[in-house]
Amino acid sequence: KSSRNIYHNIMSLIPGITIERSKKLYDHFDNLSDFVNNFETAKETDNSKRWHTQCEKIKKVIDTKWETTPDREVIVDKGDIDG
Repeated sequence: KSSRNIYHNIMSLIPGITIERSKKLYDHFDNLSDFVNNFETAKETDNSKRWHTQCEKIKKVIDTKWETTPDREVIVDKGDIDG
């Protein structure tokens, strides 16, 4: 039986978080909102410099404001229009 669950899978979709790391994070945080709102404490799960650097990158992604996506332009081939 797999030890993975939906939250392991959600966290592992974030670049820099492996499925094994997501399991450690799952044990560290209370829920998904705790993970997002208090991500800076993720460093406590591992003392390696590499993980701490990765945490900074992940935190930056979490905090980055989303840009507005412009509406797509609809291109109509006038030769296809009846009338």
